[in-house]
Amino acid sequence: MSAFELAARVAGVCALVFVAAAWRMRNDPPLVPLTLAATTAQAKSAIREGFRTSIDHDRFFIIAYTLMFLGYAVLHWLQRARGATVLAIATAVFTIATMAFDLAENRAVLHAIDVKNVESRALYAFAALKFLSFFVVLLLSAPLFMRTSRLMWIIGALFVLAGAIGLIASVSLGFTAAWSGFVGKWLSAAGGPLLIATVIFLFRPSALLPLR
Repeated sequence: MSAFELAARVAGVCALVFVAAAWRMRNDPPLVPLTLAATTAQAKSAIREGFRTSIDHDRFFIIAYTLMFLGYAVLHWLQRARGATVLAIATAVFTIATMAFDLAENRAVLHAIDVKNVESRALYAFAALKFLSFFVVLLLSAPLFMRTSRLMWIIGALFVLAGAIGLIASVSLGFTAAWSGFVGKWLSAAGGPLLIATVIFLFRPSALLPLR
């Protein structure tokens, strides 16, 4: 087994952990505590505990997607194609940025809960930066597939589509409530190419080797 195939399978395992973490969080309440605005004191207390549980789960989710996308960065580097080193560095940088903004968002959520400030500007700023970085990572992941066969090129195009629509919608909707609702739905759609990539990483990593 080559170093590239080993790295691809490790990235695939990290992706499975990411899927498992996402599945575990499917019934968690949203992290933005808008529901604290008009509820009874007893309900607010229950909601706060729900947010804290959700954030505990989110930490596992953050670790999973960070390892997965750092695996993408390593695969860029191992492909040894033109521009691969730059893409590897950029993917790693934006992955770490996504993680940092996500952790900062979680801290802002806890602060908003403690001070009962449901309109925390820092919270929304970190959330917006997190999703922008995430969509950039999707775009940067596309060339990993587009250097190989036509079938792999189509998968890369799906990454471009997922990242581009996410970025365009984020800018056009202005990070409003409509944007927040869209992002949640669009991230579910973006899971499609990520799942396809996971299967390739685990079972056909050689398909990602650039054509000579």
